[in-house]
Amino acid sequence: MRSSPQPLLRPAPRSSAAIAERLRLTSGSVSGSVYCQPDRTGPLWLLRRGVRQGMKGRDVDRTILIREAAHEDAPQIAELLSELGYPLSASEAGVRLARSSETVFVAADGPSLVGLLAISSQFPIARPRPVARITAMIVRSGARRRRLGTALMERAVEWARSAGCEGIELTSGIRPEREGAHRFYERCGFVKTSYRFWLPFTDHRGPVLDSGWPSSN
Repeated sequence: MRSSPQPLLRPAPRSSAAIAERLRLTSGSVSGSVYCQPDRTGPLWLLRRGVRQGMKGRDVDRTILIREAAHEDAPQIAELLSELGYPLSASEAGVRLARSSETVFVAADGPSLVGLLAISSQFPIARPRPVARITAMIVRSGARRRRLGTALMERAVEWARSAGCEGIELTSGIRPEREGAHRFYERCGFVKTSYRFWLPFTDHRGPVLDSGWPSSN
């Protein structure tokens, strides 16, 4: 009989200075396709290997620093988003960074950026507390299998907790090339909870609706 695979996260001693907390699954109805909720009652959790905390950020394998993005990161952020499937120029990346509508964390290997996670919080009227939303996440193909994605996700949990959020949600495309990402999210404690519907606009004036458009949802 095959044994169950070990989770990416494991219980840490109570004396640990780790910030990430155990994630408890929830099936709450929220916008988006996956959702998880940090559990205040559980033990602290640490990565099984490769993560060491610092005062200003988090070091991974003693070389990768998880930090907030700066304006000068725009060219490499454009590269990362292009690899994720959202091509843009360095100048446009700089414009988006200046919006200040979300927090962008990067994994920096010296001067090179090898990963990115963007997160924001919102106040849905149907929920009593804010909900965090991961809007983008990518680790360069040549830098994977080094626990960088888990370190970025732990930083996102830390950020969401400090913002008073009751949980984190994200959406991910239903495409074969995203199946590995889906397995990663599930290993981190996320569960699928809903469908995501998208209404594209053909121009800036609004959507083009056919005659079969329903009168209500």
